Amino acid sequence: GASFIEDYGGTWDAPLHDMITQPKTTIIISAKRRGRGHGGWSKHNPYLEERWMEMPIQIYPAQLANRILSVREQISREWSNDLDVLLDLND
Repeated sequence: GASFIEDYGGTWDAPLHDMITQPKTTIIISAKRRGRGHGGWSKHNPYLEERWMEMPIQIYPAQLANRILSVREQISREWSNDLDVLLDLND
């Protein structure tokens, strides 16, 4: 909401500026590979072991901010085109 933007100084791009200055981070994603109730296996079979895999993913904040801005630009172009179509239809 609005408090999020206010927390970052009141401008829409302040969170992105803050993101750009952050160091890269690695997070670990855990996913169930095999086990009860997964991949067609019976949920009630007590002999199936739960098997998990962990995958490290590196987050590069500056690249993420750049991709967010690219998506923002694409959405603005699409909305601009949509507004032009609406104006033509209402004439």
